[in-house]
Amino acid sequence: DLPDAEAEPTSEPEAADDTSNTENTDNTENTDNTAVSFAEDNVPEVSTVLEQYYTALGARDINGLFAVTDNLTAEEQAQIEAESDVESYGDVKAYTISGPSDGTYIAFVSSRCKYLGINQTLPMLSEYYLYTTEDGSLKIMDDTDSDAAVTEAMKAALENEEVKNLIEQVQNDYQNALDADASLRAYVESIQ
Repeated sequence: DLPDAEAEPTSEPEAADDTSNTENTDNTENTDNTAVSFAEDNVPEVSTVLEQYYTALGARDINGLFAVTDNLTAEEQAQIEAESDVESYGDVKAYTISGPSDGTYIAFVSSRCKYLGINQTLPMLSEYYLYTTEDGSLKIMDDTDSDAAVTEAMKAALENEEVKNLIEQVQNDYQNALDADASLRAYVESIQ
């Protein structure tokens, strides 16, 4: 997740310690980096996985989350199931660039979090790493800190000018939402 770009909802999973998964670890250089132009919903398969993720997250659907992520720890599951303040996530838009190896992607997802009892939604922005599994499906990598190449690629993506512009836009929308609704501001301040 990006610093200062979102209020950290208590339902957002933390990085997991279990690194067992079927990700592409052959470290093949991705020759498609320039092929994916940074734009809203520019890689439909990535957008679909991330929309499924946010739908499942908002519904606290652990099975739905397992369908699109490579791992959730017991602690993450308990945290998600215990979340009671988030009503839903909406307006999910994925902006994707190619990852460091073939079949991998780095996606920035803007969304709006609807909290119970608060009319104004809160703009958020999160960064995800997705990879193609052996069966050809895309999965969200939960423990991105376990792979130095992934961590470096995600950090480097933050230096992309288009990404910086998106971050600035979401930060402005975030501030405007807080300025427009005192109850939203009070709630966000209470969870920070």
